[in-house]
Amino acid sequence: MSTKDWSAETFVRTLEEIVSSAKEYENDYIEVHQVLEMVVTEVEVEYVIILNHTRNLDDLGKYLK
Repeated sequence: MSTKDWSAETFVRTLEEIVSSAKEYENDYIEVHQVLEMVVTEVEVEYVIILNHTRNLDDLGKYLK
């Protein structure tokens, strides 16, 4: 993910969108494990976002996609 100008609030909302879009089933549990700042220039910042994805195979819940 790369950005040019994000406030902390916008960054949090973007992470929430990433987490919710990673869910395939209703009962999936997704959490942000780590956010790494990879490249910083005067114009742009690039991040690598590592997610932990846990799925209960006995109770998947509703398919979301």
